[in-house]
Order: sequence, then structure tokens, then C-alpha cells
Amino acid sequence: MNAILLSFVTFFSTCFGGIFALRFREKLHLIMGFTAGVLIGVVCFDLLPAMFMK
Repeated sequence: MNAILLSFVTFFSTCFGGIFALRFREKLHLIMGFTAGVLIGVVCFDLLPAMFMK
């Protein structure tokens, strides 16, 4: 049951993201740049504590 719920959440979030991208097509380059920056920030903050543990 948990896997089915997770698949529905994934499906609807993907659909919402696609609709959002189509609706704001003229500002898509800014949205993609912001998303890339957030992703790089999350990865760096996830790896930062592991760097100082050794």
C-alpha cells in the first residue's frame, strides 16, 4: 500500500512540475537555473559533514 501511495505522489508531482513549466515558459531559464543552484546546494550541504568527520 505504501508503494502505491508513493507512486501516486510521484505521478502528481511530475504532472504539476510539467504544468508549471508550460505555464511559465518565458521564464523557464530562470526556473531551471534556480533549480540547479538548489540541487548543488543540497548536495554540498549533504557532503559537508562527511568531509570533516575523517
